[in-house]
Amino acid sequence: MRRLSIILLGLLTAAALTIPLAASAQTGVTVHTETNLNLRSGPGVQFPIVGTVYAGSTLPAAARSWDSSWVRVVQGSQYGWVAEVYLQVSGSLASLPVGDGNSTPGPALPTIPPVPPDGSIASLDLYVSTANANYYRLTYWSDGLLIKGFYAEPKSPGPHAAVIYNRGGNRDTGALTGVELGPLAEVGFVVVASQFRGGGGSQGVSQFGGDDLHDVTNLIPLLKSRPAVDPDRIVMIGGSSGGMMTYLALEAQTLRGTHDIKAAVTVSGLADLISWGKERPDITTPFYLEMFGALPDVNPAPYVARSAVDWPWRIRVPIQLEHGDADDTVSVQQSEHLYSQLRYYGDTANLIIYPGGQHGLGNYLGGLPDAFHWFQTYVGKPGDTFDWDAHQDDIRTAIIALDKAK
Repeated sequence: MRRLSIILLGLLTAAALTIPLAASAQTGVTVHTETNLNLRSGPGVQFPIVGTVYAGSTLPAAARSWDSSWVRVVQGSQYGWVAEVYLQVSGSLASLPVGDGNSTPGPALPTIPPVPPDGSIASLDLYVSTANANYYRLTYWSDGLLIKGFYAEPKSPGPHAAVIYNRGGNRDTGALTGVELGPLAEVGFVVVASQFRGGGGSQGVSQFGGDDLHDVTNLIPLLKSRPAVDPDRIVMIGGSSGGMMTYLALEAQTLRGTHDIKAAVTVSGLADLISWGKERPDITTPFYLEMFGALPDVNPAPYVARSAVDWPWRIRVPIQLEHGDADDTVSVQQSEHLYSQLRYYGDTANLIIYPGGQHGLGNYLGGLPDAFHWFQTYVGKPGDTFDWDAHQDDIRTAIIALDKAK
């Protein structure tokens, strides 16, 4: 059990030019993109968009505009122009030949295949199979980006209730290993978890609750595409910053007027970024400046937008907040404050404070036993047994197998 607890501690925690192809490939200049960019037929926004250069791409440069504000790049067999301001350039732009949109076109632009819909699965690779569940490494589409994650589903006949699991941390810190899915799948849930953009091998750049939230909400159509999933029984759980993503997903659902997520649990959830900046300036000051460009006292807007304590009335599903009173990373007062606000607005909410509970509740099996009971209440059906004790041997076996395979 001690080894199991140690493992669980980490769970919640854009006119082409007459430039010969051979010459373009020999310029020695490359560009790198950190965000999706429009690929245009000429050097300026007045030219048509002919494609997309995706975040994380490194491409050879073939030419430049007269003022070097646009760069002609080669993406596969396709030529196009992108704005220099959004590029990281390796080599000298001044060494490139100058061209403009009135020059004789270069190679014909091929037809670009459409980007698959959000939530479409690009790959699903089985890597562990237990007596009760199959576990897969997942790649899926979100905002035109390929996002990594994990997916598991029970072997028993479905359809099953499903859980979206939101990891903590940011970028590669706190990246999923796959072990996190074990307890949830072994008790009978279909489980899906995202590494989020900018982390764990995913394309794109993390925004800590910005557009990367789409990597969470796009898991809903993914789940609905799976025959093993009961689309009327989707729940969500998130720990630490994954708790913040859970609150944001519930807010987004309310604003859309949908009700796909039926219940939620947060563990050591980050609910107030401004308070967190005061609690842990050693962590937040460098991180906040890097992520948002200013501290809360200069520009509070991005912090308020990510803090559930500032919009509790937008959380409209039954939610259970779990927090340890010995959490020295995110204060238990964050969950206490949010809980009092949820109750004030008449929402169905429950708060469990664990004596001596640490961040992520690793010393309380990650808070999962109580989370299972909450989900049993709201999405359980006859035959479901979302109970830790009833499945503890299977959970232990799965965690050991997943730990070895990571």
